[in-house]
Amino acid sequence: DDGDKAPPYAKDYLDIILLGTAFRIFAMGINQLVRAEGNARVAMISMLIGAILNIL
Repeated sequence: DDGDKAPPYAKDYLDIILLGTAFRIFAMGINQLVRAEGNARVAMISMLIGAILNIL
């Protein structure tokens, strides 16, 4: 039955997603902190770099 094969793959996928989510939440928080300090340009550039790297 194929249902028995899915859980190990699901756990591996979930581990990767959770690791990435932790970094994403941290990056979003730092970006808001930088913006709140009055460095909107730095925050914008960091978001642009992230978006461009995501496309590649």
